[in-house]
Amino acid sequence: MHGRVFRSAALISCVVMLTVGLAAGGFGQSARASADDLQVGQTVAIEGKSADARTIRASEIEIQQEPGAEKLKGRIQSIDSGANSLVVLGTRVFAAPDAQIAARDGSAIPFPGLQKGWMVKVKGRLQEGALQASEIKASREEAPDEAEVEGRVQSIDKARGTMTVAGLMIRLTPATRIKFD
Repeated sequence: MHGRVFRSAALISCVVMLTVGLAAGGFGQSARASADDLQVGQTVAIEGKSADARTIRASEIEIQQEPGAEKLKGRIQSIDSGANSLVVLGTRVFAAPDAQIAARDGSAIPFPGLQKGWMVKVKGRLQEGALQASEIKASREEAPDEAEVEGRVQSIDKARGTMTVAGLMIRLTPATRIKFD
């Protein structure tokens, strides 16, 4: 008798948890948002395709709860080894002397070992239009027009369907998915 009561109570608890979880937007899923929810000063994470040197066509925008470091992901467009800098998505990236530069497997890469055309993920702080990188992760294996950026929204032009994040123009389309973290 006690076994049936415990099984029934456990089943009811599971059904209640599942119902509450799904009603709240699902387990592990972010709440939907719209372009009207975007505001200057928010931190956002954007995935999309590189439209040109300084423009990303956004496929997904996630409005972040907590501010974080600016991040870029894209192909190295040029390298200046003398200045310890490179250009990614049209943004100048300076590698700090103590910047961690590594391949996907974690092995260290010296700055002069980076190559034009490689895909990099860069993390750092935006200062005067350039990213001061604390981390650079390099790879040769990703889609050439794939782009990601994470940072604060600097401006929004709803009439044109664009916004500026980390100095890059982000173009929203009707297919752009927007959600809260």
